[in-house]
Amino acid sequence: MEPDIDAMREAGFAPLDFSPALWIAVMAAGVLIRALPLWLVIGGLLKARRFPEDRRRHVTQAIAAGLVLLLFLIEGFAIGLVPERLRTSGIWSFVWIFAVVWSLLTWAHSARASRLRPRWMEGIALALAVLGAVSLGAVLVLPG
Repeated sequence: MEPDIDAMREAGFAPLDFSPALWIAVMAAGVLIRALPLWLVIGGLLKARRFPEDRRRHVTQAIAAGLVLLLFLIEGFAIGLVPERLRTSGIWSFVWIFAVVWSLLTWAHSARASRLRPRWMEGIALALAVLGAVSLGAVLVLPG
């Protein structure tokens, strides 16, 4: 028995009928957004080992990216830990914005201090950031 799509739409339960291109862009954005902080944590820890004179800076980068990863985990698996009042008042959004900006600023500071060494690691981080931005842009532009 086929579900009555029109009745579902009238009740406010419209099915998610994405175009294939939009679905791929949404999935790519989701994966890339989660891969970048993980890569920044790994990169920060590896650079802390390789450049002991700047260990504090690189560990700070790893901690900042780890905060973003923690927020992803809370958002994905334990959103009940965040009170509804915090999520709707804008405080939760502020925490997200702060974590992401702090992560990106510490990454830029760490990359500048290490003169973008090792180049392969920083190149992958830049590629993840650019691909994530492109896929998010595609989500906004592609027709549904």
